[in-house]
Amino acid sequence: MEKHPKRGSFNAVFAGAAAGILLAGAGLVGLAGNPRWARPVRQAASALPVRSVIGLDSADVEFWPWEALAQARAADSPELITPPPDPGGAFSLEFVNALLGMGCLDVDLDLLNGACSVLNSGGESCFYLEGLSFLSYPARREADPTPSPATLPLRAALAMGYRRERLALTLNVEAAEGYAALPQNWAAAAQQRALEELMYLVNLSNDDQRAHLYDHMASIFSRAGDLPPTPIFDSQQQLLWRMVGKDQLIQRLERLAALLRYAQQCSVDSYSRYGFDHSVSITGGLYPHQPLYAAALPPQEALLTVLTQAGLDVQLLPLDHQLLILFSWESGNLGVCYDPLLDHFEGFALQ
Repeated sequence: MEKHPKRGSFNAVFAGAAAGILLAGAGLVGLAGNPRWARPVRQAASALPVRSVIGLDSADVEFWPWEALAQARAADSPELITPPPDPGGAFSLEFVNALLGMGCLDVDLDLLNGACSVLNSGGESCFYLEGLSFLSYPARREADPTPSPATLPLRAALAMGYRRERLALTLNVEAAEGYAALPQNWAAAAQQRALEELMYLVNLSNDDQRAHLYDHMASIFSRAGDLPPTPIFDSQQQLLWRMVGKDQLIQRLERLAALLRYAQQCSVDSYSRYGFDHSVSITGGLYPHQPLYAAALPPQEALLTVLTQAGLDVQLLPLDHQLLILFSWESGNLGVCYDPLLDHFEGFALQ
């Protein structure tokens, strides 16, 4: 059987030693000690948002276009087509560059590389680009204690698909190599980092060194409208994108941004001495970060309070070498990955 480039970014593999965290209406829970998970758990890959994040057995958590591709490959389906080797024959270079920028990557490709696949099955229609290789500067902030690094070799996989005319769009990004050197406790450290970044995102922290997730989400929200009208050279997909796809993307992201803004406001109103400054303008879909003026900053448990008030579930899912932060709300799911090797958040996945 033909081997395909490994994606990994949104493929979650859980082990009994991992520490799973769920931020949802039921509470802030460390699931590793919960007897409910004392037996092997198999989670359906299509059942996002995921509610169980730990088990004694491995499980896959996939956004549906990748699940559909894996199933088609396993069945050697005739509905899966590999176009001619030129990836530019399926995907627009302009669209891929815009998508990389939306994912907070500093890159401007002159040519596409990698391998394309097309899947048309019943109510599903998907295009994939795997093994895209490029160099990029990881995003940094002035408050970061380390100097700006040189360009790094990265690889990406993207998918654009429709299931009964509902859009899913993913951009998975990882380093080209180096994950074998990660320490054994990387997942625990990544979870703590993600919690600190989430605290800053919803205005529960004053630590400007934990603003990477804030910047990443602002990039996703602000650049979605700049995606071009020709994502791929397929008339059906172009028509869906222009008629419903891009509107769906923007509407779902606008809804998530509104919920995060509400959480930002709740945090300041609840924990800051002076309350929320309503004169500030929205930038990149979010309110500017407002410092908390309080004798003591709120504990991490406050994160659950404001997320529940905003109607958001947030889960931290350890992957094979990245940590997925999964935002779930009434109309969608958005995942972003923290990469401990790159020390940054990369890519996104929306369904």
